[in-house]
Formats: sequence, C-alpha cells, structure tokens
Amino acid sequence: MKKRNDNKEAAGEINSGLLREIAEKGVPPVYLREYVTKAYATKSPATILSDGKWRKHKASLWNVFSLAGFSNLLFFIRLSKTQSPDAGNIFIIPRVEAAHVDQPDHWFTLYDARFHPGSVFAYNRVNPKYVADMQDSYSCQQCGNKRFRLALGFEISPECSNPNDLSGFALAVECESCGWKGIVYQDEIVKK
Repeated sequence: MKKRNDNKEAAGEINSGLLREIAEKGVPPVYLREYVTKAYATKSPATILSDGKWRKHKASLWNVFSLAGFSNLLFFIRLSKTQSPDAGNIFIIPRVEAAHVDQPDHWFTLYDARFHPGSVFAYNRVNPKYVADMQDSYSCQQCGNKRFRLALGFEISPECSNPNDLSGFALAVECESCGWKGIVYQDEIVKK
C-alpha cells in the first residue's frame, strides 16, 4: 500500500536534514505526537488532503495525519468561533479541538495557531485571557450527525526550524452516518 504523501523527491531538493525528516517520516507537531500517525492516501478522509491542493502557500512539502491509538476512530470536533462579541479585546485564534466519542468530555487540541512559532498568534504575542471561546460540536452539513473520522493536513514551510514551525493547516472529515466528506477548517499560518 502506498503512503499518502511520498515527499522523498521534494525533500531531496531541500538541503535541511530536519525538513527531510519531517517530510519523509511524517513528524507531526509536538502537541499531536501521542494522537496521530501518518495517513495513507487510500484511507478516508485522508484522500481529500493527499493531493495537497488545500495548501495556501503551495509549499512543496506537506504531511497528512490520521488519529490513532483509540478503540475506534470516531470523534466530535469543535472549531474556534469566527466572530467575537467584543472584537476590540478578543482575539479570534485559529484552533480546532476533538473529543473521542467514548470520552466526550475530554477535549484535546488538533490545531492551535499559538503553538506555531512563526504565527502572529504565537503564545509570546497573545495574552491568553483574550482568546475567544470554541463553537459547539460541529455538525455534518448533510445529515446533522456530530461523529466523524478525521485527517489533519500540515503544510511545511521551507523555512521550517522544528516540527511546530508550519505554514498551513487543514482538517478533513468523513461523517459516520451519511459518509459525507469535506474540508471543514483551514488556516494559513500568518507569519510574524
């Protein structure tokens, strides 16, 4: 079975050993290491991200991950709110959380722009008390179901200095109930 994103050729053009390691071995951001594994192009919903068309910067390297280490692979997801009631004091931080269906009260981070050092939202630039809340659990656009299989895409910047230093993110889902698939969240990591 062929892996989803064979970056060996693209990584060979880049002199950095770190970039090659991140691309070839599928090294995820540090905060996700216990939750993900490199995805395969033939596994839904990774098929949506495997061609890399979702990349905003069009960097030549990217990775796609699936969640792993759970009894089944169904999750609830929450996205950051897109509007703030007090836009003058609340930052709309791009972030995504998930909870396994067997542990619906245990939310963990799938993406948070504050964890990426090149982002204008990195922790050393944003006061956490001014971060907007998350939305309610995401619902399928077709049937309203809230349980999904997930795939995460991370665009690797040529200036990458560590696995957290990325330039883009996408979340693809597949509805457990009706099988609808799509990209439900994307973020271009705005550089400082």
